[in-house]
Amino acid sequence: MAKTIKFSLILDNTPVIDLDGVRENFNIDDILRYYKSGLLQKWLAVRGFTDTLSRLEDISAESDLEISKELVKIFEMEIEATKLEESLYSIQFHEEWQNKVNDYAKNNFNRKAIINDYHQGYDALLKGMLQAPDDIALIKSSMAQIAKNYLWIFKYHLPCFYDEFIEKVPLSIFVSFMNPSLRKLLLESEVMAERLENLTSKINPNTANKISDDFTKDHNLFDRQSILNRLSINLKPIKHKADTNHRWQQLVSSDKKCLIIDLTERDNVMVSHSEPNLKSHQFKKQDAVGKILNGLRFYSYRSDDYVEYITFTSEKDLVNSEKQFAIPKMFYLVRNHLKTFKGETEEFWKDIEPKGKRFMIIGMNDGNYVRNSGKHGEELSADDVNGKFVILDGIDYKSKNPDHVIGYLEV
Repeated sequence: MAKTIKFSLILDNTPVIDLDGVRENFNIDDILRYYKSGLLQKWLAVRGFTDTLSRLEDISAESDLEISKELVKIFEMEIEATKLEESLYSIQFHEEWQNKVNDYAKNNFNRKAIINDYHQGYDALLKGMLQAPDDIALIKSSMAQIAKNYLWIFKYHLPCFYDEFIEKVPLSIFVSFMNPSLRKLLLESEVMAERLENLTSKINPNTANKISDDFTKDHNLFDRQSILNRLSINLKPIKHKADTNHRWQQLVSSDKKCLIIDLTERDNVMVSHSEPNLKSHQFKKQDAVGKILNGLRFYSYRSDDYVEYITFTSEKDLVNSEKQFAIPKMFYLVRNHLKTFKGETEEFWKDIEPKGKRFMIIGMNDGNYVRNSGKHGEELSADDVNGKFVILDGIDYKSKNPDHVIGYLEV
């Protein structure tokens, strides 16, 4: 009788000979590739894992995305939902990209079709993030695809991308700093220097903590009444009601700034900065309320459509309101993913996040210190991390002040 020849399965560059090895070195890209080639089934057969093989043979899914979900279940992997979703989104992007390449080959690589699809592919990634501004798995995967396949167009689109997405999908900006290629592009771009300086100068970790605390108490932080309650200035709101007949109507000139308090919630009812009147600067109610605009234009199509706003009459009022609304609005939009720690550590290092997980520091108060988990001799001050978007392997934190806070995101 012929002897069965056993072989190892290479997962994540590591040879494995049993199911424990599969789980310890699980890599969905490798597993999926072996499944589609039939090698995974052969390995299970020669190793005698008949129950697992039987479950594999029962998979009826056809798309890479659905097959991957089944493989994760079969091998009983405990993967964080966002990490799994991020990997599956990447597989889906790869599947779509491969289908396009196959289509190009069938059409003799028509140059015009390739260029059009290239731009459409990039636009599709942006549209996906705009439609799901809180889906961090989708955003991480989308930005990774931009870095891998669309870096050339992103480089020239960067200022416009930033101006739109910092207001609509701020998570995408923070995620950009997590990707080495995009991080380098952002930090070394001359046209981005002023924008990033403006961003980092306004980020205050106490603001992040306050928003996090406030939101747990008030789920309508940016509705009309909450905004009026939080206003620290005595300015009377203006309510403008009109049918603009699907045209832009200027209400406030671009040399003045105004805060949007309320807006009709309906398709094609929008507000915009006065100049420039770019499509990316047009906002419906969800994005508009609580936003400070340079001037104001209004777009509507019914006589009962309205916008309610206040116009700032002094620089002091503007600065106070920016603290109350502009930066809090950004943190409000990332609230489900922003992590904070508040408290003193009695001059000792406190491990607030474990080694093996990576985190990007958003902001920290002066007088406090942070380091990679367990890295003795390292001591990073607020000057070392604020505005630098430093990424650490786990977090040790040291503070003398019970009211101070550190804010960060998981990479």
